[in-house]
Amino acid sequence: MIRLPALLALPALAACGGAGQGERVEPAPALAARCGAQAEPIFHCTVADGRVLSVCAATGDGGVPRVRYSFGRGAAHLVLPTPEGPPPRFATVPYSGGGEAQIAFDDGPWRHVVFSRMVRTNFTAGEPNYPAIRDGLVDLREGRFAQMHVCQGGAADLPIQYEAAGRTMTREDELFTEETARADAGG
Repeated sequence: MIRLPALLALPALAACGGAGQGERVEPAPALAARCGAQAEPIFHCTVADGRVLSVCAATGDGGVPRVRYSFGRGAAHLVLPTPEGPPPRFATVPYSGGGEAQIAFDDGPWRHVVFSRMVRTNFTAGEPNYPAIRDGLVDLREGRFAQMHVCQGGAADLPIQYEAAGRTMTREDELFTEETARADAGG
């Protein structure tokens, strides 16, 4: 059973390091170049090796939202979904003192999971909980961990925007992977 206080914590996670819920995000130049002027940014960061990871939503044919994942330098190396690929999905879960959002893009044997997470690191009564905020990408091959890319500084320029993700993707009841916890230990 999900409790109301836990659900109320979810918007706080989305506001960490970026725009709050319900706010229209004005794209930075790098994000505007990735998403396009008419697209809605959902996630954006630069990972440690300098590649850029973005998730954007735009209106597609017939007014249906189309969500796009791009990853790479300059012109994106990988753009999903492919025309024949399945649409992306979105999932969230509340944690004590935080929560996590994930967006999954499937590409053959690969699953690319973009994540934003905040976890409590201190449980001592009367002390702050010192949340750890991490954003990035986990790649799974045939369901097994293959690699992780954590955003520079650990946090995204724009963490997953819950409202936009929920409006443009099918929502799942469970997270796509628990491997994102590796980011808490430095990836």
